[in-house]
Amino acid sequence: MFEENGTRETRFVAGAIALILIAEYSIAETVTALAWKNPVYSYARNYISDLGVSGPGVVFEGRMINSPIYWVMNTAFAIEGILAVMAAILLRPLFSTKKWRITIPLLAIVHGIGIITVAIVHGSPEAFHERIGILHVIGAFLAIVAGNIECMCAGIAAKRSGAPGWFTTYSIFLGVLGLVGLIFLAVVKSIPPGITERISVDTIILWDITTGIFLLSYKKGPNIL
Repeated sequence: MFEENGTRETRFVAGAIALILIAEYSIAETVTALAWKNPVYSYARNYISDLGVSGPGVVFEGRMINSPIYWVMNTAFAIEGILAVMAAILLRPLFSTKKWRITIPLLAIVHGIGIITVAIVHGSPEAFHERIGILHVIGAFLAIVAGNIECMCAGIAAKRSGAPGWFTTYSIFLGVLGLVGLIFLAVVKSIPPGITERISVDTIILWDITTGIFLLSYKKGPNIL
């Protein structure tokens, strides 16, 4: 059993990291997208990782790719992956059973490895020509799937530790919505890919920020996840 003060401190630190994670990712995405001109970056037609591909501008799979400050987005991807793992490790003492103390950090590690792979192996025409672009696709898949499953698992673990029911429902809803978005991205070609991809990714981001706020504000006790 962990001491209450130590566990509270861990919870607060982890909540702050979750907030920082979402802030740095969202700010970097917005700044990088705004810097993309001629043509303007399309949130509907372009993938998120297109922001991490350097110029000169080239049409690839029907999309113009030309990100002037691509390094900002790639740095944000890498930082998100690192912070996601750090947050899960810091949160580990808050989970009530050994199963969740192992499962949820492992999912966070897979998510982190996936998003860091996206930062390192860019979705550029050159990468796919050299046959390493598949690593980019695998990394994105792992990040999205593991991240959304982690949301659901954390929600279930929270319920078993006495957290409010709305948090569990909310976590499961977001996780399922994110996975549905990924399925639509893969099989429904009539919807612009940027829309369905953002559904699958933004569920994780939204869960991060609300969980961070929840952890910082919830007063019931130390073992809430």
